[in-house]
Amino acid sequence: MAEAAPRPPIESGVPDPIPYMHPLMVKNYGKWAFHSHPKPGVLYHRAESGDEIWTVKAGTARQMDHYTVRELADIADKYADGFVRFTIRSANWLTLPTSMLMASCALPSAPTSSTW
Repeated sequence: MAEAAPRPPIESGVPDPIPYMHPLMVKNYGKWAFHSHPKPGVLYHRAESGDEIWTVKAGTARQMDHYTVRELADIADKYADGFVRFTIRSANWLTLPTSMLMASCALPSAPTSSTW
């Protein structure tokens, strides 16, 4: 039996975001119980399961040199388990597990719904 020809890639439209998300984001996709914005560019997410994660936005130039991309990758490796997501609006999102963020940054402790 002849093999089917591979499907050509689709070059238009929005790419699937799931492969670029942190595993905690994928696990809790659509199951967030609480969000807050404690600082500009910083988002806190708490899932129904109790998982907590922070997302940090970093603005960049529309075109970057390889040095800048490598610097962002190093930051992602150090603080975000290697996950960084680039958007078309020149924003980069680093997703950080709460334990890693609290150990390395001076952000407030995770908010509770009664304090926000």
